[in-house]
Amino acid sequence: MKTFAVVNNKGGVGKTTVTVNLAAALAEEGFKVLIVDMDMQDNVRIWLNAPMPKVSLFDVLVNDENITKTITKVRDNIYLCPSGGEDLGAVPYLLKEKKNPATKLKLALEQVQNMYDYCLIDCSPSRTLLHTVALVASDFILIPVNMEWLSSVGSAQVKKTIADVKEKYNLETDIGLIIPTFVDRRRSKITDEVIDDLKLQYKDKLSPIPIRVNSKLSEAPAYGMTVFELKDQKGIEDFSDLAKEVIKIG
Repeated sequence: MKTFAVVNNKGGVGKTTVTVNLAAALAEEGFKVLIVDMDMQDNVRIWLNAPMPKVSLFDVLVNDENITKTITKVRDNIYLCPSGGEDLGAVPYLLKEKKNPATKLKLALEQVQNMYDYCLIDCSPSRTLLHTVALVASDFILIPVNMEWLSSVGSAQVKKTIADVKEKYNLETDIGLIIPTFVDRRRSKITDEVIDDLKLQYKDKLSPIPIRVNSKLSEAPAYGMTVFELKDQKGIEDFSDLAKEVIKIG
């Protein structure tokens, strides 16, 4: 199982949009995908109309529950470990009392290593211990960046965090792809400026596949659907192509 954390310190860049629809694209390719929701907003569970669980990621991290107890099949080839909602916000404080807190998720995922092909960890924008937990558990990092200057700044902050975590925990974790999101060529000046800056910072780590601005993509959560279920041709093209790039990693 290859594990990817989907991270940016700025909100509104499309982390959950990328997580859900990339999972759907990988599932369409025949891969089994586990989504781990590390955002207390619980958006993945709500988006995919999954039931409220009795056991969640909160229990895995704090109470050492087996992660298999949290996992629900939400679509063909897509499985979800839900966050636990607002309870997850207390985890950084509660984990301080635990031994080796940063490795909690990594050890939990080792229990399901042979059950799935990919794991996607949807992270919150808040930089807390949960970010470190996600990075330690991951093989690669996916950083969505929308076409705003502060989003690019947020990606640079993630880059520094990754370097700090790699040094502290002696990890191989690295950036897999920088993913341009909500790309609107009608705003060509700012789009070109952000893309050029990302190329300068990340070179070949910049995905050649942008996720384009798309009204159906924005509507998908309200319908509880992925772009594939919504038959959104533009979204299907973008995420199918992105999945092919992700499959090449590692």
